[in-house]
Amino acid sequence: MEFLPFTEELNGNGRRYTYECIDISAYENLINTGSALGELCHDKDPTDTISLANVSHKINSIHKNEKGIYGVIELLDTPRGHIAQMLIDGMLIVRPRMLGLIGTDGIPEITEIISFDLISGNNDSFNPDSYKNRRYKLKKS
Repeated sequence: MEFLPFTEELNGNGRRYTYECIDISAYENLINTGSALGELCHDKDPTDTISLANVSHKINSIHKNEKGIYGVIELLDTPRGHIAQMLIDGMLIVRPRMLGLIGTDGIPEITEIISFDLISGNNDSFNPDSYKNRRYKLKKS
């Protein structure tokens, strides 16, 4: 599934993610150790730490090509994982949680990928405009 598309257009919060701005190698190391966890969340202010109370899934693989970042998510046997399982068919989208700096051209320089979280496909309470250009809904595989 698509985690983050690359585009030449600015998204709703003035960012333009490109192939060059994100290095996924450090996150691949988390995946290889089984430590790449994600949350089912609605936090208005995402932090740079994973809350175990919100963990719903782990990332089993990730890759990047000229169109975007793609990966495979495994829902876990946790309370939030059970909720995600019930909502997965078209109701959830992936929201990357990353740290970095935004250049004047709107291209971020990502220094760390924290997680790829699941949020409602109908509303992003963190920043409703930032993801309007990419509403990729999850489906069971």
